[in-house]
Amino acid sequence: MPWLACFLWVLLVGILLGILLSRLLGYLYDLSSAGQTSDASGGSIPQQPKAPSSDNTTVSKPCLQTWFDNPSLKSIVGLPDVSADTLVAVLGIDPKVADVLADNGIKTLFDLASTSPKLLQFIITRSGFDSPKVPTDSWPRQAQYIVENRLDDLKQYRATLNS
Repeated sequence: MPWLACFLWVLLVGILLGILLSRLLGYLYDLSSAGQTSDASGGSIPQQPKAPSSDNTTVSKPCLQTWFDNPSLKSIVGLPDVSADTLVAVLGIDPKVADVLADNGIKTLFDLASTSPKLLQFIITRSGFDSPKVPTDSWPRQAQYIVENRLDDLKQYRATLNS
């Protein structure tokens, strides 16, 4: 029986050392993270980017935004201005529905693409809207096509929805 007690002590010491080591490594990682500062609760807060030093410097658009300027996308969705936060680019979402989705945390096409159709249906039903003409289970897929700049797939998918 003494071997069992010894084994349990070694196991307990190993667990405690593992916890201490993981906390130490986490602390060291937080310290070494560039552009991060710690808040009072131990979490990290990203620092604000510094403004450019000269006034004539132009800030380029994020690379993900560039395909939203594509004329083909604008003609497919039928909007003159499409951006990541233009939920009405998805067939079946009007401005009122877009406002309801934004109130529920779905503010961009990226958010919509990663939301489950069941959650979308729940949000729409809870908000008192009738069933939309275009089913909510098609919205994430349309958003994904737009986000991934797969315009041919978007056009074909929308054709199947309209038929």
